[in-house]
Amino acid sequence: MWRRIKKELLCILSRNKSLYLLIENIYIYILLRRAKNTIESKENRFLRARILRYGINVLKNTMESVNYKQGILVVNGEAYTLSHGIFLNLLGSNRYLKVAGNAPGNEGKKISDFLESRGIKIKKMIDLGANFGEISIYFSKKYPLAKILAVEASPDNFEILKSNCDFQNFSTKNIILLNEAVSNAKGIVRVTKGVSGESGIGGENIVIHSRDKNVAVNNSETENVAADTLASFMQRFDFDELDFLKVDIEGSEPLLYDSLKKHLDYTKSVLIEIGGVIDHKNYFALLELLWNSGMECYERQSEVRFSSLDRVKEEILLHSSLDLWFIKK
Repeated sequence: MWRRIKKELLCILSRNKSLYLLIENIYIYILLRRAKNTIESKENRFLRARILRYGINVLKNTMESVNYKQGILVVNGEAYTLSHGIFLNLLGSNRYLKVAGNAPGNEGKKISDFLESRGIKIKKMIDLGANFGEISIYFSKKYPLAKILAVEASPDNFEILKSNCDFQNFSTKNIILLNEAVSNAKGIVRVTKGVSGESGIGGENIVIHSRDKNVAVNNSETENVAADTLASFMQRFDFDELDFLKVDIEGSEPLLYDSLKKHLDYTKSVLIEIGGVIDHKNYFALLELLWNSGMECYERQSEVRFSSLDRVKEEILLHSSLDLWFIKK
């Protein structure tokens, strides 16, 4: 009789996946409650295996349901995404989980492809606003002989950057890690610890300068961080030339003007974010400098080349944020 009832129940559940998962979840919970503090015992090894297998299947089905094709690794209580051979800690960011289908999960892949299409291979690069190291680590893997300087102002983000570098299954010793802010002068600056009092971990920590009149920080915690100029970074770490400069520093980009003016002749490519922190007109002088140096300008996503500097200015005024390529002809 019991076998017949069990067979009928399984038949019903097989036609209703949601109901099956709900009942299985309840059953696993009951088993765990029964095991209580003995779950690590030898007698419960089969139960542990069953529960872990259940969890793995839930994760697998969840990833399939949202068409998430990157890898996910859980180890020592931390979760990592795996994309293009790079592990990145998921702590503090959902961005890596937003990738669907076959879209690149690592920004470094598309950036590298674009540079190669313009005949640029990396021997020396600087990553200003390295965040968790997504781009620097990708380039470290692709160009193991390259010299890479990864600069991140947020101390919280910098800790994850360091741990991500250590976690890879290849050497990242060609990356120089620097927990400083980039500015127009050497000194100390304030850096926000997240938005509205949230954790400092994330991608939008803002460096507060005396010139920033429109940056709202009343509800944000801040901390003091050492700052220096791009020109000083290049001198300190012996960068006589640059194949690639990536700039994503949340509104501090215009402060690079003097440093870039000195070194543009020795810089092959620049990727710069025009963010929403400050008035976009503040970027005009820097854009004029890059344009007049003889570089070609492209919109990052479409990779369409701009025909004039006026068109570049018009475009950045139309968007809340825009990433621009400047490539030496």
